[in-house]
Amino acid sequence: MKTIKLFTALVLSFVSFSLTAQQIPMYTHYMDNTLVVNPAYAGSRDALTITAINRAQWVDFKGAPVTQSITMHTPLLNEHIGLGFSLMNDKIGPSNNTSVVFDYAFIIEII
Repeated sequence: MKTIKLFTALVLSFVSFSLTAQQIPMYTHYMDNTLVVNPAYAGSRDALTITAINRAQWVDFKGAPVTQSITMHTPLLNEHIGLGFSLMNDKIGPSNNTSVVFDYAFIIEII
């Protein structure tokens, strides 16, 4: 009787576990994709900067991960304020995540 209870408890404990995870988008070319990785980068260059990146892994494989991002950032007339915009789409298998992010950065010069 004790063995049956122990076996039943073990089976129920394994059946009741539910594992979930989230897919983290794959970013490559960090030096070209800095605004998606670090929003404080907005306005750090002296000009309007627009970047578009597409990453496709396992080409011709159904459900393979595909990540696209478009970023734009610029300093404002005030040299201490930067604004940025990021549009990202990440698709892997049946899931598709799209995000739109607006960035604001206050730039402080450290001597």
